[in-house]
Amino acid sequence: MPAETPDTPTPDQEDANDPMITTSLRLPQSVLDRVRVLATRDGVKPTALIRRWTEQACARELADVGPRPTIDVFPEPPIPIEVLVRQAVQEELKPLLDAVAGLAPPSS
Repeated sequence: MPAETPDTPTPDQEDANDPMITTSLRLPQSVLDRVRVLATRDGVKPTALIRRWTEQACARELADVGPRPTIDVFPEPPIPIEVLVRQAVQEELKPLLDAVAGLAPPSS
């Protein structure tokens, strides 16, 4: 079984210059159910898995911009963080949801 990853980093894991914040994300129930299945499989909490996917998607997107993007690389007006997170999670979930579609109980 994979090692548990805490949902909230311990003080020695947090970067004092980049504190953790809380945000709200609305997902369809079926998507959250699948995230929970995947998180359980990986031995982590659903929020930790969503955070990992979001960080990976941001790193991938910003890799095309360069090492130190400036505010000029972002569209005007700024896109709310909730929209960016939702898009990143949906992008990451698509192949995984396709792969585990058979795990969800049939809806009645």
